[in-house]
Amino acid sequence: MSIPSIAEAIYNLQAATLPHILQYCSIGAKARLKDSRLRHQQPPSSEQPQHANAEGTDAATAVEVLQTKHNITSLDNVIAKAGISDWKAFGPMASVKIDDVKDHVDVNAIGSLLLFQATLPLLKKVTHGPGKFVTVSSPIESIGAMEQRRYPMAVYWASKAMVNSLTRKIHFERE
Repeated sequence: MSIPSIAEAIYNLQAATLPHILQYCSIGAKARLKDSRLRHQQPPSSEQPQHANAEGTDAATAVEVLQTKHNITSLDNVIAKAGISDWKAFGPMASVKIDDVKDHVDVNAIGSLLLFQATLPLLKKVTHGPGKFVTVSSPIESIGAMEQRRYPMAVYWASKAMVNSLTRKIHFERE
């Protein structure tokens, strides 16, 4: 199962049981936000979108759109499923281009951190327990797994290890 389908499965499962959930994908500056509460409140029609969308915006602006245009006051869950793995960045560390490292870190790690910062006020407003912030990653970035998986994906590994570290730190700070 691919990462997008895992994230979509999580989204669909949670959307069926919780009032609303936010999903964010970032490739460069693109963002897609979905709010399942909108989908469940009103029947879909050609005039009414099924999801709140904020394409081409940063996380803070997208959250502002949810608040002002869609009257979203809290978020039960946020799934940060941003991710890139650019084939041109594959290779040994000795030949990695710093711009490729920056691109992967910007999307795979910093994008998730910016999303967390932008959505935290809405996650704190959930009345039935703390809102959850989830990042979608993969086991390939595990430092322990590098010995068994010697793929030339150092840039991707490093960026995903960073998002995992950030996510873990967010968890400890919110306990």
